[in-house]
Amino acid sequence: MLAERFSRAAALWTALLPPPPPMIDGWSATISRHPSLRKLVYRRGSRRMKRIALTFDDGPSAEFTPEVLEILERYEARATFFLLGRNVELFPDLARRIVSKGHAIGNHSQSHPNLKKLRPEQVREEISTAQAVISSATGVRPTLFRAPFGGLNRTVVNESGAAGCAVIQWSLSPRDWATPTDRRIARRVVSRAKNGAIVLLHDAGSRSTFEDRANTVRALPSIIKSLRAQGFAFVTVPELLTCDQRTVV
Repeated sequence: MLAERFSRAAALWTALLPPPPPMIDGWSATISRHPSLRKLVYRRGSRRMKRIALTFDDGPSAEFTPEVLEILERYEARATFFLLGRNVELFPDLARRIVSKGHAIGNHSQSHPNLKKLRPEQVREEISTAQAVISSATGVRPTLFRAPFGGLNRTVVNESGAAGCAVIQWSLSPRDWATPTDRRIARRVVSRAKNGAIVLLHDAGSRSTFEDRANTVRALPSIIKSLRAQGFAFVTVPELLTCDQRTVV
């Protein structure tokens, strides 16, 4: 009898909890036609096709973003850049250059806080301020959002959706933020790559600080050449999810 009561109480408690953000593979329609998709969280694309999305967080930076763009252009690979509003304010020309080269952009907050530790109005301010800054600088209003540190809760997902963005996480990280060697970064990506993977990399920092992304830059040609030899095509996140992200304001 006691066990039955406990089971009923547990079931009632579970029913009262808010459901987790839904997860899907692939993107069946554009956000503009289906606003409900903004409240979804994506960690990868469809596994049916041999496509992969390289993503770069925290930029733009004067030191590393131009080098990353040069390599991507040299190898004719597209990528997605999740931009910090404060860095776009510092380097608006670089943000525009990213867009002009055919890459996708996303919102990575204004100042890179852990959004899970903020009040809802603070989360809203971080996202909306970055949206305005990025849109003003590039003419493109992002429909993708990635939380700093990947920190998500229902408030972050809901506020992202309210700003017109779907949340993009990742399925593969070589932990380049810990500054491993370029060979280790490349090996981690190439050995773990799967169809539909979203790869997390970083392009912000300085060689004179602990955020030195030189090894990420050095690893990039090897990553592209090795994965292309395996038959992978490099696409943007919107392309991976079959969505057109370039809503011009």
